[in-house]
Order: sequence, then C-alpha cells, then structure tokens
Amino acid sequence: MNEIFHTLRAYPDILQAIGVVGFMLYVGAFSAIQSGRLCGNGILFSTNQVVAASCVLISLLGAFNLASFLIQVSYIGIGIYGIAIRRRHARTNRSRPLTFRRTVGAALPPTV
Repeated sequence: MNEIFHTLRAYPDILQAIGVVGFMLYVGAFSAIQSGRLCGNGILFSTNQVVAASCVLISLLGAFNLASFLIQVSYIGIGIYGIAIRRRHARTNRSRPLTFRRTVGAALPPTV
C-alpha cells in the first residue's frame, strides 16, 4: 500500500485529476439535490459523498492540508454511518421510507 502512495506522489497531475473528480462528484450531487433529481436522504447521495471525499483525500497526498484532511475524513465517516443506517432501515422496513424527526423548530402535536 505504501508503494502505491509513493508512486502516486511521483505523479502530482494524477493526484490533481483525482481531486478534480472528487470536486465534480460533490458539485454534481449538490446540483442534483437542488434540482430535485436526487434525494438527499438516499443511499446514492451518501455513497457519492464517500466516493467524492475519498477522491479529494487521495489528492491530498500531493499537497497535504490539515483542514481539508479533517473535512474529508469527517465526510467519509458520516457518509458510512448514513449508509449503514439506510441499509439497516431497508432490511427491517421495506415498505416505509426513511424519515428523520425534526427537532429544531418543529411544532409539537397537540396532546389529548
């Protein structure tokens, strides 16, 4: 594995291209969500975020940046968590879509 990283560092243009692919995945998914073509709660979006963050993380081998590294690792971790939740939900509740409770600013239902 270390040999792969060493080889990639020898070709900074490839690292930059991988980072650009990650950027395009981020922006493409965000555009698809805003245009209504992709659901932000779906497994496809979470998978896309993990792949995009992985691409940008790989590109950091050429020019390390701590803040960017932390952001990408966070996106990968949160994305994997989201994928796991959606997969577990899909196995147990095949007929109901995954919904999240609103906690901030949500009106409470009337009590009887």
